[in-house]
Amino acid sequence: MNAINDILAILFPTGIAGISIFLIVRLAIYFAKHPDIVLRWSEIYYKHLGFWETNRQRKIVSSELDYRVTKIANKINRESDGIIPYGLKIKWINDKNQKENASIFRDEVILVLKESADTDKNIVDAFLLFTPKALLPKAREACDSVLLHHLDLYTIKKMLTIGRYTSAYNYFMKTIVDVGINNGSIRRTDIETLQLSDEKGLFSRILLEEFRLLGDELSGTIEEKKFIEDTLDFYTFMKAVVNRRPGENTKLLYLGSRIKVAIVFVAKRATLDSYYGLDSYTHRVELDFKNGAKRVYMMGYKMYQEEFEVDSDGYVVNVVKHASFEYLDEIEKKLQENFNYFVKMSDKYPIRVDKQEKYVKLLTIEQKEFI
Repeated sequence: MNAINDILAILFPTGIAGISIFLIVRLAIYFAKHPDIVLRWSEIYYKHLGFWETNRQRKIVSSELDYRVTKIANKINRESDGIIPYGLKIKWINDKNQKENASIFRDEVILVLKESADTDKNIVDAFLLFTPKALLPKAREACDSVLLHHLDLYTIKKMLTIGRYTSAYNYFMKTIVDVGINNGSIRRTDIETLQLSDEKGLFSRILLEEFRLLGDELSGTIEEKKFIEDTLDFYTFMKAVVNRRPGENTKLLYLGSRIKVAIVFVAKRATLDSYYGLDSYTHRVELDFKNGAKRVYMMGYKMYQEEFEVDSDGYVVNVVKHASFEYLDEIEKKLQENFNYFVKMSDKYPIRVDKQEKYVKLLTIEQKEFI
């Protein structure tokens, strides 16, 4: 409600007396439906207008983080819905004896922070408290603690990058990551693997998504801690997939105790141009499900197609190349027509490969359940 009060103060500096109840209700409904706008205007108010406010520097940091972290979480959730289901709210304390902490109230993580003169430290401290509460909240008891620590750290790194907190990012890398690598509490290879998996579009959409689904399945049950080894083994599987080289034979079917996943890459033109063509991939999906997979992730880059322009005599006068997902689009169509499977998610997004941006399409395929 503080942010809404701030907005009302901007809109009606002399107070809301005399303003129609209808208008106030309409504004309240609008703000409730668009919390990001509320947070954005609150940030603008404290940063550029609220010079007379007490503790203004605190409120600038709080409102900016409230807005940016909520926006960043929404962006990451578009990659895998629900991996960061909470927003952020900050409360500042002056008591040196009181410890900084984080707790969840409704749909927000409430941070209790001690203010520092160093803004970068304030920002990083907020992310360090926020992330272990907000990232995969239902899956944390089912995941290995060391693996979770590295997932948290990489997610903070990712959020600082998305939020364009350049100075805070450098502070985080120097005081947290580099120090952890030097004292052995952080494994450089794991941070690099998570970075590579993110660049290839697999971090949120497959790795974190499977952990989220595991948490949804086990949260609150006595079985939560029974499948910690499963999360470690799946991470090892994904690590091999992420580090595979083109044409390299890598195991692409993981059958754990709970996590059962197959990955199919649509990349070899020789397969596409073979006698079976696209049917090779639909058959692969069928085989993976028969072997025990719960989900199949099918992924492919845009491929260049050639279109021939001919003259009135039938001679080729020009060859036009254009990139498209024609093959994957056709496979998706075949899968949707199949009585046994359905495409749960179809997503297109850019990734980084060898420092170049490429567009990929990812299909998440599941079996239909018959009663």
